[in-house]
Amino acid sequence: MVCPCPSPLFESLLLSRVVGDVVHLEALGQNIIILGSQQAVNDLLVKRGAAYSDRVTCTMANISGYRDSLILQSHNECLRTMKRLCAPIMDSRSVLNQCPLIEEAVRGFLRRVSQSSDGKLVRGQLHWYA
Repeated sequence: MVCPCPSPLFESLLLSRVVGDVVHLEALGQNIIILGSQQAVNDLLVKRGAAYSDRVTCTMANISGYRDSLILQSHNECLRTMKRLCAPIMDSRSVLNQCPLIEEAVRGFLRRVSQSSDGKLVRGQLHWYA
């Protein structure tokens, strides 16, 4: 008795054995890549994963002027440069050394909030602290 294919995973495994390690399909307008071996997964996703993926874009960040901030950069030379410049000051020992500066900035922020009219910050002050 011949039974039908038990799962899409099994079907894709059979397809990759017939066609090759990397199979590209298009179904309903969606691109589907099937990686049929550990070597293909390692080569495409681990070694060159940044080339095939991008970071999430945030429309509100673009509108509000934060498009160029470090956490919202796409994978490009600007991001690599920013990460290289920030790395020495972002390790755990450097952050501990910056605690007094951070605490002083928070104290100043809270002082300005308490001294402002009815405890609210104007848009420009809030933007500076964000």
